Amino acid sequence: MPLRGPQLAYYMKKRNPELYRKARELKERYGATWDEAFAILRGEKPLPTQATATGSEVQSTLDEVVRRVEALENVVSGLRSSYTNLLTNNLRLNSIANMLSMGLDRRFKFKEYYCVFMDGEGYCKCFYWTAPLKDCKMREVVEDGEKRYYINVKVHRWVCALCPNYIPKYLGDMLSNLQKSLDDLRIYIESLESQISQLQESISKGSLGELRGVLKS
Repeated sequence: MPLRGPQLAYYMKKRNPELYRKARELKERYGATWDEAFAILRGEKPLPTQATATGSEVQSTLDEVVRRVEALENVVSGLRSSYTNLLTNNLRLNSIANMLSMGLDRRFKFKEYYCVFMDGEGYCKCFYWTAPLKDCKMREVVEDGEKRYYINVKVHRWVCALCPNYIPKYLGDMLSNLQKSLDDLRIYIESLESQISQLQESISKGSLGELRGVLKS
C-alpha cells in the first residue's frame, strides 16, 4: 500500500529533504495537501492558481488604505502646524534674546550704564544666596553671623537680564544729585520757617529792634 499524506511527508523528509522542503513550501503557499504537493512536484498535477479577491474584498481593502492615508495626512498636518508654531516661537525667542543681549552689552560695556549695585570687581551687592551655586563665580561673605554668597554678574551676565532692581550709574548719579538738592531745599525751607517764626514772635511782642534784627539776618 503506497504511503500517503503525513506518512509520505515523513518518509520524504528522511529520504529526500530537498523534495520535502519544496513540497512544504507548496503546501504552505497554496494550501495544498501533502499528496497534492508531491503530485505537483512529480508533474502529475498542475500548479494551482491563487484565489482572486472578490470585488467587495478589493473595495474593503481600498477603503482601509484610504482611511490609513487620511489618518496619516491628519498626523502630518498636525506635525506641520506644530513645526510652524515652534519655528515662529523660536524666531520670537531669538528676537527677545538678541534684545536682551544688546541691553546686557550696554550695561557692561559703558560705565554710565554700570548697575549701581555692582562693585568694582563685578559682584552684585543687591542679592545674595545662602549656599554657593554650582559652577558660578561667587564671593563668600560673613554678615550678621551667617555666610552669604554674592554672584559675579560680569562673569554670569544673564543674571542681570531681567533684574527688576537694575539702576544704571548715570541714573543713580541723577537720583543722588536730586536727593542732595532736596536735602538742600529742605534745609533752606526749615531756615525760612525759623525766620518766619522769629518774625511772628517779634510782631507779637511789638519789639521793633528784634524785628529789625530778624529782617537783617
